[in-house]
Amino acid sequence: NKIRCHHAKFVEGNYGFILRPGGDDERNKQQSPPWFVATKSATSVILVYRSGWVTMEEIVRGFLDFGISFRTVLEVDKAPHPKSGFHPRAFTEGLGIRPNNFLPRSSDYEMYIADRTKVLRSSFGRVAREIGGIVARIASDIVPVSEVLDGPNYGDELVAYSDRAGEEKYYVGDFADPRSLNLISGVYHINSKNNNVLKHASFWPKASTWDVMGLSGDQWSPMAEEFYQSRLVDLQAGRFILHSHPEWKVRFKYNRAQTTKLIAGSERIANDFISHSSRMVRLPKVMPEVISS
Repeated sequence: NKIRCHHAKFVEGNYGFILRPGGDDERNKQQSPPWFVATKSATSVILVYRSGWVTMEEIVRGFLDFGISFRTVLEVDKAPHPKSGFHPRAFTEGLGIRPNNFLPRSSDYEMYIADRTKVLRSSFGRVAREIGGIVARIASDIVPVSEVLDGPNYGDELVAYSDRAGEEKYYVGDFADPRSLNLISGVYHINSKNNNVLKHASFWPKASTWDVMGLSGDQWSPMAEEFYQSRLVDLQAGRFILHSHPEWKVRFKYNRAQTTKLIAGSERIANDFISHSSRMVRLPKVMPEVISS
């Protein structure tokens, strides 16, 4: 068995990789799931290669164990229509609007846990585990690995696309609803003193906030777990202090500079290895592929 890896462009504009089963024998095709794994991280591709993972299930389990961001995707010939307005499967935006002097009580926290559990037990739960970071860590206590291994249920969001053998291919996953992600993090909309501006304040960092904090990285780190456990102890003890995006960000701004340099260096090395690997297959008019065995 082999894993085949080819480049793809993600909708955010950056390039990444699609990992798919290798080999041409019919038995291998029948045993493989209908979905592939998409990742933006070259370092993660090297991890797959070095770990000897040769099936989609091994890759997904490995990525979940390491807390690596990825998406399970289906390959289709036509891109889905762009989302506009309210998605039919979306939840409400966060936990609602609160006054400027709002301080959560135990009943507010309990309501948040109930709403969060409802989201995580819906079709959005498996997506939350895939995207990595703090949202995935929260989801890991409720959403089993088996749900992620089921692959996309709807395939209603374009994740990436590529030009393979002169033929455009699109890779779709389940819609990663930003409203649901905010609800998982426990986001409130807090009125300003003059009630004409809303700010976000939350029990946990938003997914987008986590990405710019010093604790974020290509994997879930011991430092990130220490933060998670410490914050969980505070919340369970009734210390319901909410933080805004700037407040979460500034707490780890010095760590972030070091983390960014480390990740960038690792990605450069990994991309260079992939580009010059003897396992790289270059075919005319086809995006380059890596084959690991």
